[in-house]
Amino acid sequence: MTAADPLRATIARHLPPEQIDGVGDGVERYLALLEHWNRTHNLTGFRAREDLVRLGVGDSLVPLGLLPPEAPAVDVGSGAGFPAIPLALAEPERPWTLLEPRRKRASFLKEVCLQLQLDNVSVRRERLEEEGPPVPLFTSRAVGGLAAIVRNRLGPGGLWIVATTTASLHANTDETLTLDSHTAPARGDARCWARYRRA
Repeated sequence: MTAADPLRATIARHLPPEQIDGVGDGVERYLALLEHWNRTHNLTGFRAREDLVRLGVGDSLVPLGLLPPEAPAVDVGSGAGFPAIPLALAEPERPWTLLEPRRKRASFLKEVCLQLQLDNVSVRRERLEEEGPPVPLFTSRAVGGLAAIVRNRLGPGGLWIVATTTASLHANTDETLTLDSHTAPARGDARCWARYRRA
């Protein structure tokens, strides 16, 4: 890794040295697919490579320390794959289910899984329903109005890890969903990741 490789420098801030090259290769291929599809399908508002690396990949890896060991994860509104694809590459043993109702984005995510041979990831073209089996772990980024549905679907002790701001950390809490932990925001930035626990 060199200073001229901002992607691997970004990954190195979140992962141990022995994982950097392997995860970096996977993320590089993922970003190449995203840039290609984004030219015609408008999958993400990140256009510049720097934004894809810093705001896409870098921000997606921030909540790694909030993830519990082993629990299968459901990512809600996966869109272009942030945070689920970088997290799935970083944790290949964890099963991931990506929920994305929009056809083009779901097709893109399936292509990513095929090209990168992500055997730990499945993509479902659907929204999170209010009723269904309990889920131990949800993640979500840039998806509003989910608290009530997530609260209903989390099993006892289940976790919801979501991108938010420091000013909104307690907006989703009540007697059943409590703030368990959160990441520190970067300097001059109110964005962070929060972990909520179901009673």
